[in-house]
Amino acid sequence: MAVRFDPGSGRVVASASADGSVIITSAYREELDTDGTGPFAGVTDESGTVLFRLKTNCWNNTLAWNPSGTTLAFASHDCEMHFADFTAESVGSKTKPKSMRVVYSGNPILTGVFISETTYIGCGYDNVPFIFKK
Repeated sequence: MAVRFDPGSGRVVASASADGSVIITSAYREELDTDGTGPFAGVTDESGTVLFRLKTNCWNNTLAWNPSGTTLAFASHDCEMHFADFTAESVGSKTKPKSMRVVYSGNPILTGVFISETTYIGCGYDNVPFIFKK
């Protein structure tokens, strides 16, 4: 349903799917990835290795990274927003990220974007934007 490279290093890609999964996969290539910033800058797992699998109750419409790549937001079709926070330590130890789930009233969000480190705007079937602040 959606796919996004992490903005700091480009070493991982997050994908949202119709089976209720959000998967973060290594996209590391030794010949290309020589530097980077953010929590995924140290990833050297073989390209295609699943690093994290996050689950929701239904399909996921969209996802977005905040500018520093420390938070991944994803919207599920049951009117829930999810925010997963990553640190270099949690990535290095492959520890499940600290997450927050926000249930909102209205219709599902279909797309969204971070406009700052802590502010996400999404919209969908309601034809009005929803603003989420950390």
